[in-house]
Amino acid sequence: MTRTTTFPSIDQLSDEFRAVMQRWFSGSELHLKRIDSQNAKLRVHPNPLYRSCCASGDYCDSNMAMVEAWENLVDIELDPGSQEQADIMNAAWDKTKTEGFAG
Repeated sequence: MTRTTTFPSIDQLSDEFRAVMQRWFSGSELHLKRIDSQNAKLRVHPNPLYRSCCASGDYCDSNMAMVEAWENLVDIELDPGSQEQADIMNAAWDKTKTEGFAG
């Protein structure tokens, strides 16, 4: 994997986030399948607040998995005040939740 000095695309970050989660849960893939199953239920929850949730946080510190994914791809330090970075991360997270963590 080649690190860059530009922001990753949503697809790149989503793929790397999934890969990080798969490494973290290597040998216990059942957790990833549970996350995917729970996320499918959350997507159709009657309360719209639940629809934006991700079940990955029930199994690990998934924010740290996303940070690891970001750092694996780029030589740009995360800036908690950057809306552009937050938008990329949120879009990548949404894509991964929809496509699934189990692969």
